[in-house]
Amino acid sequence: MTTDRLNCDSITAKARYFDFGQGYPEQWDFVRSLYCDACDDYFVSGCGDAQEGEECPNADCDGKELIDEDDGPMMNYFWPLPDFDGNIEEAAQKLNNAHVALCLVWTLDEYEAEEYGLALTGGGMNLSWDICRAYMVLGFMPPLAACDLPDFAGQDYSDPRNQEVIDACKESVSVAASWGGSTLRRLEALGRKD
Repeated sequence: MTTDRLNCDSITAKARYFDFGQGYPEQWDFVRSLYCDACDDYFVSGCGDAQEGEECPNADCDGKELIDEDDGPMMNYFWPLPDFDGNIEEAAQKLNNAHVALCLVWTLDEYEAEEYGLALTGGGMNLSWDICRAYMVLGFMPPLAACDLPDFAGQDYSDPRNQEVIDACKESVSVAASWGGSTLRRLEALGRKD
């Protein structure tokens, strides 16, 4: 994955508090990944809670018991996706394929999607790697707020998947520094005007 095709509007994105314990499904919703044990495959189930007895959509499978892979947002933080195209099924599949502990969420205004973002579906450790990877698979640069990646024991940093995240984070930091430098030069120029 090259960073030249990633949207840089996400570099300044920061998680903000959002109470996922209230307002569902009137004020927010999410897409869920389901797993079929019979055909060993994942698929995206509409929005929110899976229906009991939902059948596998794979025509070659007779699976009836789908396993809910996540319970949706677990932490009350909303990571915004600026200029997200609204293709929720494709995004959910990309997140699922990337094996990240995040799901696609959106806020609602009069039952219309108002703002899209990401929410953590797990916790207990620093999930910056997952946050950065999730932004990347959806076509965004990693947010600067998540780029201070933790050094995990036993993690293979030469693995191409990990190196992509490191490189994209370095690019996010470089772009942010460039923006900051440009702003500083303009401010210094203003200070020299009579």
